[in-house]
Amino acid sequence: MSTHTDGSRTVCPTAVSSHRLAAELAAALSPYLPRGVSVHAVGADLHVERDGVSWAGSGAPAILDDPAEPALGDADALLERVTRATLSGVQDAIARSTGAAWPVVPGEPSTMPEPGARVVDGVLHTWFGGAADPVLRLHPISTSG
Repeated sequence: MSTHTDGSRTVCPTAVSSHRLAAELAAALSPYLPRGVSVHAVGADLHVERDGVSWAGSGAPAILDDPAEPALGDADALLERVTRATLSGVQDAIARSTGAAWPVVPGEPSTMPEPGARVVDGVLHTWFGGAADPVLRLHPISTSG
């Protein structure tokens, strides 16, 4: 188990803590959110609000802190799974709050593109849609401390 400077602990030896992952994803999502929608990191949770009303979000980053969570595979694989789950939860909350799919797939407004995450050379890449040609690519996140 690793303890990070923000006080959170992770089960796997990754430099990205649950709190940092939540904060980084909230910042990465913010420029692309529909009008009136905001995403805030509160500890290891991401909260989605629309016009001041809470619409849930995702607590998936906390999986990194759970000693009961079996860390199958390596740290990068766990971080990818947790990130995809987090983005999916936030995506669902945004869609419920607006009544529309998000992000919008050109020509297919009711399609919800799948979230993706991949760690390459110490950088977490995140997107919605296909990896090669995503509908939305978020800014990369360094996995080093």
